[in-house]
Amino acid sequence: MSNLWHTIPFFPLLAAIALLLTGQRARAGIWLSCVPALAAALAAPPAIEPAFLWPGATWGADTVLQRGLLGGSAMLWLFAGVFSLAGPKEEDRSRLAFQLFWLISLSGNLLWLIAGDALSFYVGFSMMSLSAYGLIVHRRTIRVRQAGRLYLQIAVTGEMLLLTGLMLAWHESGGSFLFSVWREADFTAVTLLALIAGLALKAGFWPLHVWMPQAYPSAPPAAGAVLSGAMTKAGIAGLWMLLPAESPLLQQWSIPLLWLGLINLFYGALVGLVQRSAGETLAFSSVSQMGFLMVITAMAWHAPELRPALMVVVTLYIVHHGLAKGALFMATGLLAGGQPAGALARGLIAAGIALPALAIGGLPFTTGAAVKTALKDQLPAAGLEAYTLAAQLGALASTLIMLRALWLLRKLAKEDRPRERMSALHLIGWSVPACACLVLPWLWPPMRAAAFDSLALYKLGELAWPMAVAAGLAVMAWRLRWQPPGIRRSRNPALHLSLYLRRMLQRPPVPAPDPEEIPPQRTRRLERRWNHWWPRSTINNSIWLLLIVLVAASLYMTF
Repeated sequence: MSNLWHTIPFFPLLAAIALLLTGQRARAGIWLSCVPALAAALAAPPAIEPAFLWPGATWGADTVLQRGLLGGSAMLWLFAGVFSLAGPKEEDRSRLAFQLFWLISLSGNLLWLIAGDALSFYVGFSMMSLSAYGLIVHRRTIRVRQAGRLYLQIAVTGEMLLLTGLMLAWHESGGSFLFSVWREADFTAVTLLALIAGLALKAGFWPLHVWMPQAYPSAPPAAGAVLSGAMTKAGIAGLWMLLPAESPLLQQWSIPLLWLGLINLFYGALVGLVQRSAGETLAFSSVSQMGFLMVITAMAWHAPELRPALMVVVTLYIVHHGLAKGALFMATGLLAGGQPAGALARGLIAAGIALPALAIGGLPFTTGAAVKTALKDQLPAAGLEAYTLAAQLGALASTLIMLRALWLLRKLAKEDRPRERMSALHLIGWSVPACACLVLPWLWPPMRAAAFDSLALYKLGELAWPMAVAAGLAVMAWRLRWQPPGIRRSRNPALHLSLYLRRMLQRPPVPAPDPEEIPPQRTRRLERRWNHWWPRSTINNSIWLLLIVLVAASLYMTF
């Protein structure tokens, strides 16, 4: 049973090889490759130590955070993969490139989830982050390329900071890469800052969030679902997996970081309210929800004795938000791609889209009610009861931005354009994560206790009043015909800085070559052949090279 851990990151790579060899005949591997991860999350076999990789290599899921995220992420990847199979008709090479990047990103995502050591985490984190670029730029328009360039620049910056922090932490922990050793270590301020900054870039904490509103709407709906619902959570999970459990420095920084989380929460909601597309509004909603996760993390640093209970809360919140936001991103593709037949079908789909949106706002009897109740119950225990009102106002802000997203999704559904009937694969891939918001609280034991706790009458009132106020404000805005102020994309400073960096790197000052350093003629011919071969299909050639390395490593691990 322990060998199940080997198959989790290896199956997506095997599916990628099958796609390369057989084409679309092996496309079922896009969702079948998630099955080992789901099995491991349910069975929780003992961890393994593939010591032939490097000293201290450990794969498993020995915490509630890793088990919960492994099951929730695998579920989202599975059904988003089903959803992606019903995409628009396009060239075979374009579809194949998207599917290959999808599988490599999936492999990396699952690898960092089961990592028990820093090197495994970094390899999986890098595979996922860099391969996600291929998902973001799949549509290849000018705007998409701008978003992809910004994402890649920030991703590489985050990789550099994270690698710096990992090497410093390795040195300060006595030469160990094991998370179990790191949790008991006492890192310096420089090490902690490097790790937090590298992970914060991935999580999208303010003011490092600039890539998220650009990348999420640019990617296809299925890719946006896993970007927001699974990949971005690596930043938050890394803070829990890599950093010491009881660090005096983190305890000193906890209140400023809690305030940073509150800024994230309200900034994302306010800016999201003035967006004019559903995708951008959902992206800023993700920025806002990262604020809640940062607040929970800061609470664990402020009161280390509550870390086990708060680890359960952050796990529940990540799974809840991942499935709900994944369903909403897929809803944008569902409404744009087809038209349901009949009034009953349209009503059911509208209710299914509203369910995860209102769950994010804290709708009673849903995952949102369970996680928000669990969070508010921990504030007094951590000595932070003064922030209870801020948490309730955060629920009000979350509901407002979700109502704005639903309004924009309604406009998307009413746009006048040629439509086909909705694909069954679209409906299956979207409906399961959407319904999970209502079903999961009663089926998943860790969430069941929080769900029953949220049914107390006074707690239902605490959940209801922010939603009622948000609904009243939404009705008032509708009656007054409020329109958000226009936002000029050309003034986006992040895109301007990204373009400037690209131009600077493409035209560096090149000194005149020294005649003695000019390579021999034979070497020069080989260099020219390489340069002529590479630009013809950079993406496909990159996939081939990456697959060769990853498959060789996977075969070495297995045998």
